[in-house]
Amino acid sequence: MRSWKIASISGIDIELHWTTLLFIISLIILSPISAIVLTLLFIIISLHELSHSIVAKRRGIDVRRIVLLPIGGMAVMEESNLKPEDEFYMAFAGPAFNFIFAGIVLLFVQLLGLPIYSMHTWDLMMNGKINIEWLGFIVSNLFWLNWLLGAFNLFIPAIPMDGGRVLRAFLAMTMDYSKATRIAGYVSKFLIAFMLMFSIFTFNIILFLIAIFLWIGASAEVEQAMNTHLVSMINMKNLIKKRAPKISQKILVKKALETMLKKNTTQLFVGDNIHFVTVEDLVNANKNDYVMNYARIARPIEITRPDVMINSFMAQNAEILPVKINDEIVGFIYLDDLTRAMKLAKMLYA
Repeated sequence: MRSWKIASISGIDIELHWTTLLFIISLIILSPISAIVLTLLFIIISLHELSHSIVAKRRGIDVRRIVLLPIGGMAVMEESNLKPEDEFYMAFAGPAFNFIFAGIVLLFVQLLGLPIYSMHTWDLMMNGKINIEWLGFIVSNLFWLNWLLGAFNLFIPAIPMDGGRVLRAFLAMTMDYSKATRIAGYVSKFLIAFMLMFSIFTFNIILFLIAIFLWIGASAEVEQAMNTHLVSMINMKNLIKKRAPKISQKILVKKALETMLKKNTTQLFVGDNIHFVTVEDLVNANKNDYVMNYARIARPIEITRPDVMINSFMAQNAEILPVKINDEIVGFIYLDDLTRAMKLAKMLYA
C-alpha cells in the first residue's frame, strides 16, 4: 500500500495512506471547517493505533509502523508468531481507547456544564448551516469521533477493521490460523459487498469509497496473512543454496547479458554477495559500460521473519536474495523455490 511517512513516535513511523490524502482533500473541498475536525480525527486515529502498538509491544511483538487510513489506520507489525490471544487484545485495545476517551469527554462535559451537540446538530455545523459555540463544537467532535471510530472499528467484523481481527482471533482459538483467516475473509467480503450495494442504492458517495477501500484492504490482508502462514510452515533452511550466479565487477553489460542468457537467469550478483543486477536494470544500459555501474545493494532476508520475506522480494524486484543468520550471509534463497514451496504448503495445510 502506497503511503508517506509524516512523523515518528517512540521509534514507530507514522505514515499517511494515499486514500487518506484523497479523503482529506474531499472533506476540505466540501467544508473548510473540516480542517478542525480532521486535525482532531488524526490525533484520535494516531492514539487509537498507538494503543494497538503499546499492547503489542507489551506482548513482545515488534511494531514497525502505523499507517493512517480514512477509517482508523493500521499498525504494521511482526505477525509470524502471533497468537490468537495476542491478536484479540491488540485489536480490542484501539476501540477500548476510543470508548474510554469518549467517557472522559462526557465526564469533562458534566464537570464544566458544556453541551454535547446531537449528531443532527453536529452534521448541520459541519455543513455550515448553523453556528454553535466553539468549545461545545470541539468537545462534541471529540465525543462523536471517538464513539464512531470505536464502534465502527469494533462492531463491524470485517478485516482489516478491528472487529474483523477480533473475529479471526476467536476463530483461531478453535481452528488453524489459515482457516480462521479464510473464514474471516469471507465474512468480511460479504459485509463489504452489502455495504457497497447499500451505498449505491442510497447514493452515498462516502460510504461507497469506504466500501471500496475496505474491499481492497480485506483482500490484501487475507492474502498477506495466508502468505505469512504458508511461509511459516516451510523449513527455510532447506531452501538455502550456497551459490548464486555471480560475475566480476569489471564485466561489461554486454557480457553480463550473455551470461544471463547462458545461465538462464534474470539476475546476477556482481563482485560479492550483496551487489546485484536484474535484466530490468540493464534494459536501457550502455552495453559497453561496466555492469557494476547499474548494480543495486540487496537487503538480506532473515528466515526468522516469514512475515516480510515475500514482501522483501517484491520490494527489491529480485529473484534471488542473500540470507542472513546471526548477522552473517550464509547463502541464497530463490523466489522460484519459495513460491514452489508455498504452493505445496498451501495444498497441504490450506
